[in-house]
Amino acid sequence: MKRFLWMLAAVAALPGRQPAMAMTMTLGAKQDATMFQNNPDNGSGGGNGLFAGTNGAQTSPRRALIAFDVAAGLPSSVVIHDVELTLFLGQFPNVGAVASSTIGLHPVTSSWGEGLTQLQTPPNDTFGGLGQGAAALDGDVTWNNRFHSATTPTAWTNPGGDFEPTSSASTVVTRNLNTGYVWNSTDALIDDVQGWLDAPQSNFGWMLKNADEVTPATFRGFYSSQTATPQLRPHLTVSFSLPGDFDHNDAVDAADLAAWQSNVGLGSGALHSQGDADLDGDVDGGDFLVWQRQVGQTPNPPAIAAIPEPATIGLLSIALAAGAWRRRTRQQSAS
Repeated sequence: MKRFLWMLAAVAALPGRQPAMAMTMTLGAKQDATMFQNNPDNGSGGGNGLFAGTNGAQTSPRRALIAFDVAAGLPSSVVIHDVELTLFLGQFPNVGAVASSTIGLHPVTSSWGEGLTQLQTPPNDTFGGLGQGAAALDGDVTWNNRFHSATTPTAWTNPGGDFEPTSSASTVVTRNLNTGYVWNSTDALIDDVQGWLDAPQSNFGWMLKNADEVTPATFRGFYSSQTATPQLRPHLTVSFSLPGDFDHNDAVDAADLAAWQSNVGLGSGALHSQGDADLDGDVDGGDFLVWQRQVGQTPNPPAIAAIPEPATIGLLSIALAAGAWRRRTRQQSAS
């Protein structure tokens, strides 16, 4: 017992908790656009609307694309644990509109462009005349091309976009205009954003795809990032913590070390909240080293400064020994 108390005293001497900072950030869209199956060379990168689903008379689908610059908007190296996308409804079919549409977010697997097609001057919030797109300007995305060009277009591998067939999240959209509809956090949505933060070159955003691209009049039109009223523009809300902040309380401190000690040795499938600071699926000494580098820190956008601590090997030995003592105590109590 005396040995354990000495180890706890050593841990308690580490830097204490600093004043907490907000652990949630909201990002505006970097680019967004719509593609039109019945007008495969039309674009709408500058338009006010993002359309997903079929129109009325022609029953041809529209698909929207949206991307957020996660790497520029979030602190580097943080661990994401909640993601929400909010879009505001601006239009649905005037005639025959279905009561609700399920719209999924599918990760896009190829780069694409946002041109100036249908850009409104001066900016406004109207949707009139945007539902078919217009002849694409250079650089805009279309149903046929990732980047339109009058001379050297860059085609999609598959017309209509290159995307993952399984959606990362979906939501049901009814007919309440100017209402924000939310794609709530899922493991897949978190994985998408974490991947874009860790590897920005893989960030091609999501496709907004209606689950019903056959029934007439299923489309929903959302305000794009080009619309004049800022409150109606798309936004992505991301909650995150520092690596090593296992309890997500806005600081890396002794309580997080206790979480790591309780789970050290946990193998495949370990979560960040269980002590997997480096997100490699297990809880081991490498995770302690991450905690040790971050202890006393709170997020400091846009970058996080790690304060190196002395005697890393000694601290690791103390932490491992304390964790082992706790596990033995639990085992003895259980027996």
